[in-house]
Amino acid sequence: MCPDPCRAAALFNLAKVKFFTYQSLSKPDDFVESISRYREALELRDSGHQDRPMTLLHLFQALLYHYGTVGDEASTVGELRKLVEELKDICPEDTHEYRAADLVLQTYERFRLRDSDDSAELERLISQLDLAAQEPPDDYFDRPIRFNNLGLALQRRFQLSCKLSHLDQAIGWLEKATLAIPNNRPDKPNYLSNLGNAILVRFQLQHAVPLTKQL
Repeated sequence: MCPDPCRAAALFNLAKVKFFTYQSLSKPDDFVESISRYREALELRDSGHQDRPMTLLHLFQALLYHYGTVGDEASTVGELRKLVEELKDICPEDTHEYRAADLVLQTYERFRLRDSDDSAELERLISQLDLAAQEPPDDYFDRPIRFNNLGLALQRRFQLSCKLSHLDQAIGWLEKATLAIPNNRPDKPNYLSNLGNAILVRFQLQHAVPLTKQL
């Protein structure tokens, strides 16, 4: 029989494959299986296991992607908070995992504020995302995600302010994100869509065309 470490690795790898196909094909069954396999792997990699932080992080990433796609689900939000609290508790601050936990938490906050009218809270998040965008890439969350987060937060600021300069700033960061993300990433179409939508709004504003698409 395959020992637990081998089984945990197999479950973790299967979860990554299923999450990749979910990103590519948007099939709910792939997401459900990916989350299930990540959770099984996490149970086998208990407290103190060297691969537990990595497993926590990948499970968080999968849940966060789903949250960003389908919106607020109480059970998902609760699990996200629990996972990131454990991750930041067990990882030293100078590790990739800890920095990645900060970044996914910022991504969660960006999702949470995308329909909010709280400009003060949004400005605080933009300041955090601006600092994150200046950091070098790490092993888990690279510059495209940092740039995309900042661009979309700035886009939300434009929606509240209606200042074209704010939209120009958003487009600048969304362009950087699109250029930085590899072509073989399954979520590249999402980056292109974000950029295209922002450029369309700017075109409509500059040419006095009625806005037909809400970002």
